[in-house]
Amino acid sequence: MSRIAKTLACVLTATAVTAVAPRAHADDDNEVTLENLGRKAENPGKTCLTIADALLAKGTAPSTVVPTRESYPALKQGSTLGELRELCHAQTGKDILKSFSGPVSGAAMLFELKSFDPKDPNKVSSLEPYVRACNGAVDDALKFGIDPATVIDMSWGESKWSGPLRDVKAKVCAQGDAALKAAVDAQLAPYREQGIAGDKLDMIAHYFPLGFYIPGGSYSEGDTDPKLLKKANVWFVISEGDYCGDDKIEYHFMRYQFGKDQKIAKTSEKTYCGDPGAKAVR
Repeated sequence: MSRIAKTLACVLTATAVTAVAPRAHADDDNEVTLENLGRKAENPGKTCLTIADALLAKGTAPSTVVPTRESYPALKQGSTLGELRELCHAQTGKDILKSFSGPVSGAAMLFELKSFDPKDPNKVSSLEPYVRACNGAVDDALKFGIDPATVIDMSWGESKWSGPLRDVKAKVCAQGDAALKAAVDAQLAPYREQGIAGDKLDMIAHYFPLGFYIPGGSYSEGDTDPKLLKKANVWFVISEGDYCGDDKIEYHFMRYQFGKDQKIAKTSEKTYCGDPGAKAVR
């Protein structure tokens, strides 16, 4: 394992990877055809509802018969577009209500908060998906048209909460929002005290607790010293790629150059076959 492999692994974990979307195929999940609706209605939910609404928007009559497989008894043979649309709509609503509980949900967020340590970067980063799921479930429910007065019963582990949909954000999700904000503010305090702001501060918040590689700094791990990061006008984010030769791995260097206002003025990137060493950080 190279000198920076462990840090790179953390970077890859913390950073979203943008992939090229695959080209659509004839059996694409979102293909707007009656045949695809028939397949998706076997497991009714959001996807089949989207297809049904798209077919209706294209002018397909609700009375149009949708082809369904005889081997799937849950669907009545000869079901119409209108009937399957209602089936998918009803199940989508049920799925949204179920999303308030489960392994990544508002209920799970309450469970995680019981052991939350704002000084532990891993706890802070792991809480974020739960908070996002809590707020997202409320947004999805209201957008779907679920009555704000609907009682939401959520539970995960020993954590339980019950109340109207309209109160979920204020009484449940807000607990996670507040915990995250306080933790992030505390983590960023030393950097703010050194005058770090703008894009620099945003990048620190995104990658925390990982450091950045800077010219003249440590190459064994990213620099986290607020004074050094404030002074440096060039930062690097390094990630590993595929194998490119015998026992060699691609190293991707993303270079950020900042202006005096601490905004990103220029970016460039370069990929090396094998670890290029500190000479690449300049």
